Amino acid sequence: MGRKIFFLDLDGTLLTDEKLISADTYSALKKFCEAGNVIAVNSGRPMKSITDTMKALKLDIFKEAYAIAFNGAWIRNVKTGEDILKKTVSLEDTLKIAGLARAKGLHCQTYSEDHILSSAEDDELFYYKRTVKLPYKILPSFPEGITEAPCKLLTIKLFGEAADIGHELYLEAMGIHPEKKLKRPGAHYEDTPLPDILKELADTVNTEYAGRVSALKSNPYFMEIFPADAGKGEAVHDLAKLLSVDIKDTLAAGDAENDISMLEAAGTGIAMFNAEESVKKAADVITLKDNNNDGLAEFFINNSL
Repeated sequence: MGRKIFFLDLDGTLLTDEKLISADTYSALKKFCEAGNVIAVNSGRPMKSITDTMKALKLDIFKEAYAIAFNGAWIRNVKTGEDILKKTVSLEDTLKIAGLARAKGLHCQTYSEDHILSSAEDDELFYYKRTVKLPYKILPSFPEGITEAPCKLLTIKLFGEAADIGHELYLEAMGIHPEKKLKRPGAHYEDTPLPDILKELADTVNTEYAGRVSALKSNPYFMEIFPADAGKGEAVHDLAKLLSVDIKDTLAAGDAENDISMLEAAGTGIAMFNAEESVKKAADVITLKDNNNDGLAEFFINNSL
């Protein structure tokens, strides 16, 4: 049996809810890599957010470590800084899809090399930035101002508790004092997203742009839009081929809908205990504990990895 590649989602999988890696999980990853194996963080996040996180958590010190950004669209060797694969949504499709999102009243954003390019300075932007800590630029006439084909677009619809959190973060960022913090009326504060505008947009994109662009949810509030030839599952095949690793020697762990293709592509697909039911159904194995209680570390130990 040759060396293995472990593809790891970040949020809800490798990281705790506090965005940390426990000591036991880190120790298991270190042992895995010291045995000559490879880790690849495979996330919907932007590349800079992933590489910064890997550096902060000392995942970049392992002998072979890769960052896969924007749902499989961009692969980078973290040790050398070399980009080994990059796929984009055409600028024409980007402008049309972003226009569709804005017509539905949705927050929409895309990315440059090191910035978020946002349609507005709003609740949704600051909710997103609590995890992805990148600087941003506002394009007042969004999607006008997008000049390069991006790896991904993201549309956001907040509701319930997430809307409250997003609004609090927005007010804080705007320097509004607590006594002036009044909830905005309207759709931001619905308990449920009815109708599901994100799904409506995804259905439109997946029908009208079939073969060029794909759209799917990464959590209840985020709709990811990326090249049809990307996806986390495609990245499993892409990196395994580039590193001459047999697909049966690949493993993948995740918790959300955008992880399903990755779990199905890998030799062993692992759903976290805290994963969505659709993800668990796609997996070969379900961890016995969640991301906050060393679910991955226990998998490593139980399977002698």
